This record gives sequence, C-alpha cells and structure tokens, in this order.
Amino acid sequence: MKPLELTISAIGPFAEQTEISFEKLGKQGLFLISGDTGAGKTTLFDAICFALYSHASGDTRTTDSFKSHHAQPQDLCFVEFTFSLEGKTYHIRRTPKQMVYSKRKKELIESSGEVLFTLPDQQVLTGRDANARIEELLGLNCEQFRKIVMLAQGEFRRFLDASSKEKQDIFRQIF
Repeated sequence: MKPLELTISAIGPFAEQTEISFEKLGKQGLFLISGDTGAGKTTLFDAICFALYSHASGDTRTTDSFKSHHAQPQDLCFVEFTFSLEGKTYHIRRTPKQMVYSKRKKELIESSGEVLFTLPDQQVLTGRDANARIEELLGLNCEQFRKIVMLAQGEFRRFLDASSKEKQDIFRQIF
C-alpha cells in the first residue's frame, strides 16, 4: 500500500480541513513524520489507522474523542484517505460517531459513524463489507498494521516485546 492523499477535518489539533499529499514527499517509499510535541504527528497516524480500520493508531485514544475541541459544533469530523495498491487506486471516507449540530432541531444530536470505500471500478462498499475488503486487500488486521506499518509513538516497544511467535506470525503475513 502506498499512501497518496490524506484529508482530515475537525480532528485533534486540526480544527479546519487539512489536506496532505504524500506524493509530494517523493518516490522513495519511506518517509518520516516529525515535529514539535503537540504539532499533530500522532493525529496523522490516528487518521490513517482510523480510515483503514476504524481505530486509533494506539490503545490510549478512542475514536469518540477524535473531534477537535477547536472545531465548531456544526463541523463534521472525518477522514478521507486515498492509497494505491498494485497499481490500483482506492479511496476511503470515514466519520466517527460524534455530536453534530442539527439545523433542523437547533440542537446537538449524535451522528453515527460511517465508512464509504470506493474501489478502482467506482463500486462503493459500506459498513462491514468495506471493513472486510480493506483488511483483505492489505493482508493485515488492525493490530498487525499498528505494529508493523505505523509504529506510532510508544508502539515500537510493544513490537519489540512481542513473543517470537507473534513476530513470526506478523512477518509471515507481511512477506
């Protein structure tokens, strides 16, 4: 999987819609996200992991706390992630469960989360079908993805501490 674009809105420190083009980072296939504490590095990892698996990149955050405290009540918290795999392009749009302002009711109401997964042939999968197809395509479940691909802050230690059997299973799945 090669990340192409990430769009996040009303998540963590990113109150406004923010777009990141990974294609502008070059073609080397490996890049580092760095910055000051609180700049949003972990939020980017959370957004990618959330788009793919509906979970944060680590165990200390939950998706129901994704919405930015700096966003307006009417702002919808969402992630869009476009990636390529074996020369084909895929697009995911996922929103977490959140409180949003209803213009009709003139109050905050709970909005259920949703996922829209657009395949290269423009077929759109939703819900469990989308989740199952994403995991099938990537060949990794969320926990494996977190340990191998993301290596989010503090999570590398967990991979190093994993049993030989767990590491063997992860590497067998990847290679």
